[in-house]
Amino acid sequence: LRITIVRELISLNFLFTLAFSMMYVTASVLWRDLYKLTDLQNSYMFTFIGIASAVVQGLLVGPMNKKYGERKLLYAGLVLGGVGLVAMPFIPTSLFWLQLVALTFTALANGCINPSILGLVSNAVGRSEQGKMLGINQSASALGRVFGPLFGGFLYAFNFHAPYLIGGLLCALGIYVVYDLVQRKLGKA
Repeated sequence: LRITIVRELISLNFLFTLAFSMMYVTASVLWRDLYKLTDLQNSYMFTFIGIASAVVQGLLVGPMNKKYGERKLLYAGLVLGGVGLVAMPFIPTSLFWLQLVALTFTALANGCINPSILGLVSNAVGRSEQGKMLGINQSASALGRVFGPLFGGFLYAFNFHAPYLIGGLLCALGIYVVYDLVQRKLGKA
């Protein structure tokens, strides 16, 4: 049972990292093509993502984890991530500031999902296996960062909405994985 839990958590990490990486690699092209941002303005957007992620992970995740727990943070992160990703290519140019809202959602998602997965993986295995399982989890994340740009670029070339819609679908699939874990496995572990 514990191996199944870890496998599903690591798969969830891969799915979210894939979705996030598809956004990350295509966002600057989206902003350039749709909103006519310059390279300098694009760099400001990525700086915003970095600052928002640091604030979320540095200041908010700890208190939120204590109040809600890792399972609820996974749900919240996947919902916020899915909404943020799907919204990005549909925001009208006259309301560009909503891109910052969508990016805040993805930063919150990242801050909720990654620490929660790490905590749940650590708790699902014995102390002697934690390093190995966290290393495998990190490898899954690395694979998401390898395939995300590849798939994101391909999907963007097909239709600029596609990487964001697929990313949202991956988050929805992640919600199902978490539901399955909570209902059938984590409650029994």
